[in-house]
Amino acid sequence: MDYKADLSPEEKLDIVLQKVVNMAETESSYYITIANLVNASQYQKEIFEILLKLLKDGYVTCPNNSGHGTYASNFDGRLFIDNGGYTEERNRRITNETIAVQNERRIVRNERLLVNGTWFAGFAALFLLLWQIFLWINPTYSDFPYILFGIVRKAIHRF
Repeated sequence: MDYKADLSPEEKLDIVLQKVVNMAETESSYYITIANLVNASQYQKEIFEILLKLLKDGYVTCPNNSGHGTYASNFDGRLFIDNGGYTEERNRRITNETIAVQNERRIVRNERLLVNGTWFAGFAALFLLLWQIFLWINPTYSDFPYILFGIVRKAIHRF
């Protein structure tokens, strides 16, 4: 893949890191040479900045840590690019953020359902309490639910 100005920063980082990882030890790996290898000779400053970022992240090494000199990949850089690089890391981060948002929504929904269920149980208990108070005051209706069961049973046996 060639280096283009309209690529995302993660894709640019992956292209440069891939080129550094695949370079032979005998090749010169100055930032100008790397810029020419990825067909980005007009973006040498940006390639230098990308190499500094890779150096800071620990995926490439340079004899002096100022960033001027030859660049070489290390095992971390090779392993990182083999696992998908910055692009795959961004995709994993987005996926994890999406999952986190979904979990937060699910937690809020479950809390709302729990509160509503608690209110419903409270109203049902209050209704039963009031019904028992009514039956204590007026015991005439104490067999009321059983009368309904008998009527329903007789209606079922008729058919």
